[in-house]
Amino acid sequence: MMKDKMKGFMKKITSSGSGTPSSFKGTSHVLGSGPSPSSSSSHPASRPSDPSANPKPAPKRPSPPPPPTSTTDFTPYTPLVSSSSSSSRRSVANGTAAAATIACPSCEDAFPSELAVTEHLDGCLASAGGARARAAAYLAADPPPPPAAVEVVKRLLGNLLREPSNDKFRRVRLGNPRIKEAVADREGGAELLEAVGFRVGDEGGEPFAVMDEVPSDARLNGIRRALLLLEGAHSSAAPGKVEAEAKESCSNVPDVLQDGAMTIDRQIRVFVSVPGSSVPQNDVPDSFYKLSGEEIRNEAKMRRERLEQSRLLIPKSYKEKHALAARQKYKQAVIRVQFPDRMILQGIFLPGEATGSLYEFVTSALKQQGLEFELISPAIPKPRVVPHFPNPGERARTLQEEDLVPSALLKFIPKETDSVVFTGLLDELLEASEPLPAASQ
Repeated sequence: MMKDKMKGFMKKITSSGSGTPSSFKGTSHVLGSGPSPSSSSSHPASRPSDPSANPKPAPKRPSPPPPPTSTTDFTPYTPLVSSSSSSSRRSVANGTAAAATIACPSCEDAFPSELAVTEHLDGCLASAGGARARAAAYLAADPPPPPAAVEVVKRLLGNLLREPSNDKFRRVRLGNPRIKEAVADREGGAELLEAVGFRVGDEGGEPFAVMDEVPSDARLNGIRRALLLLEGAHSSAAPGKVEAEAKESCSNVPDVLQDGAMTIDRQIRVFVSVPGSSVPQNDVPDSFYKLSGEEIRNEAKMRRERLEQSRLLIPKSYKEKHALAARQKYKQAVIRVQFPDRMILQGIFLPGEATGSLYEFVTSALKQQGLEFELISPAIPKPRVVPHFPNPGERARTLQEEDLVPSALLKFIPKETDSVVFTGLLDELLEASEPLPAASQ
């Protein structure tokens, strides 16, 4: 009986192993997953991977939260000079096409193009404190600028504020010794000029700072702030000495008396030149013209030095610079004017005064002050007329520039008419006249 049970059991096992897969019925399980509630016993076990048979939706990812809205519409990745979003929103709200505009990064005003905002940006930054910041950097340089240098810069900026449309104030020669010391050779000096609107460059091999256009109101406000800072920094400096040095240094200032703050004592003298009163010649013995051995050696040494200097290739600009430095050591000039009646009028002038002051001085000494005249300088190779008024667009010439320093003798040439003739000097001057010294004839 036991054998019959074992045979029946083995028969069942054999019959189940030789059967088809479809004969298996039951619930299928996928490795690593739980039983699916939607599966039924009617689905075959050979089709568990069919998506239609076992639909399982993919899990949904959570959507990111919307970015926070801000009333300022600030985005950290937008450029400084960008299209104005506010104007675009206004155009869209009005139902019109939004025209692209460029916003100034300083004042946020809208401009139609990048070129327009670039032209506006310089003046805008200057008015916002750019020039003042450069002035502060100039004062904080190491070493700090001396008071005389600060006064030079103050005069340059003050000229711009006083007459912004004057061409000579918008053109600064940086090769001038005083301006070179105060600006070109000073840390932050050139940057300060550029901040107020100057363009630094070379013209004919010489450095210049030029302002091509008349400064706008915004730029003038920036210049005014910079000037106030400079004035506050050196307000305790000695005004007399510093002001004189600054006026001497600025080549675009016509003369040192333009503000009327200084008065010059002309020390007027009138001389009478008597014909035939020249100094008598003294007879000397022949031994006077004989040179000693020491004098001959000194003369030969001087000739060798002059010959060596003549062979040197010295630029003309270098020679002119040394000649100018030699003339600048004189603090005043003695000018004499000889009239047709052989009277000589003498006065004291400053080297930096304009030549027009000579004409004013002579006119004040004439009886007929409505008489027109010319002052002739006996220059080599031929005499020249001392200019009375500057040419249009030019500044007035100074006595130093006309080579009238340290002394000069000018000829008075009247332009007489039928109604106006030369009648001589004033009576009070003639009464104080004196004979011309023998050494001056």
